[in-house]
Amino acid sequence: MQTRRLPSVAPCPKDYPFAIDTYDGANGTDASLGKTVIPVDARTAEVCRYTRSSSGQNDFALVGSTVLDERAARRLKDDTNHLVSVPVGTERPACPSISKNLVYIVFSGTSSRIRLYDVSCGFITNGSLNAHTTARWRSDVANLIHGPSKGSTTTS
Repeated sequence: MQTRRLPSVAPCPKDYPFAIDTYDGANGTDASLGKTVIPVDARTAEVCRYTRSSSGQNDFALVGSTVLDERAARRLKDDTNHLVSVPVGTERPACPSISKNLVYIVFSGTSSRIRLYDVSCGFITNGSLNAHTTARWRSDVANLIHGPSKGSTTTS
């Protein structure tokens, strides 16, 4: 019997990977990125939650994370791919300020990873497509993460 090796998941970055220009192309140039938000087979996913620092600046620190197994990763992938998406560069509603909480999700497939960035004001992006999140999607993602008091990965 052959065992299947799942891709390794890198730990969440300590600080939110914020600079928009760094994820322009961070997921590669695969044409499928412009057709679906999460085009990989999603064997695992790491969901990272960040909260704005008390300084009031746009500094976000890791406050919780979780690694999803294959079943949960595929469900989140499917839920994400059902969101309404538009190509990056398409007009989106003006955003009065950056959210207090942001998420960063890395979906890992057999041979590739897709990074999903929270660009605030209800949008996420893979660098090629922006997707408009729903209250239910945001709630489901928040519920995946075990808060700091419940044993999640945290930084000091």
